[in-house]
Amino acid sequence: VQQIVSRSIDPMQPAVVTIGAIHGGNAPNVIAGSLNMTGTVRAFSSEVRGAMPERIERVLRACCDISGAEADFKYDWRFPVTENDAEQTRYARRVASALGEDRVLDIEPLTGSEDFSFFAQRVPACFFALGSQGGPTTANAHHSSTFDIDERALEVGVQMMTSLALDAPRNAP
Repeated sequence: VQQIVSRSIDPMQPAVVTIGAIHGGNAPNVIAGSLNMTGTVRAFSSEVRGAMPERIERVLRACCDISGAEADFKYDWRFPVTENDAEQTRYARRVASALGEDRVLDIEPLTGSEDFSFFAQRVPACFFALGSQGGPTTANAHHSSTFDIDERALEVGVQMMTSLALDAPRNAP
């Protein structure tokens, strides 16, 4: 399944297919009667993401045909792709810069899965990240078992959200 990205997705279109959990059997010398695998799909393009269920099911069916197995495939559509509005992104950057230009960094797009994406489908929006890594002991990914927030970031986050709230009425359409 993970080969779908390297074999059938345009290399200029980032995508990730991860099988994060595999559960089956409970004895090392007995072939399990069933197996359950769950995973996630991430992409920056709605079109790439939309093509994934059919591609995953095709691979699954082929593997089952080769091995004489059967499969029940279910694809849950959870969160859409988070797409930032260009104007709202410039606005958020301007507000953040007023708090200190040294606090504003451009980062590579994240393949996170966010419920914020539902809001961004309805109104122009900008999802921004609040840095929370203050050094080697806190420089771990959010979904890592070793994640540890540098709590100094909380003050910056409150300042940013307050600035946006106070500035927003002046910039309402």
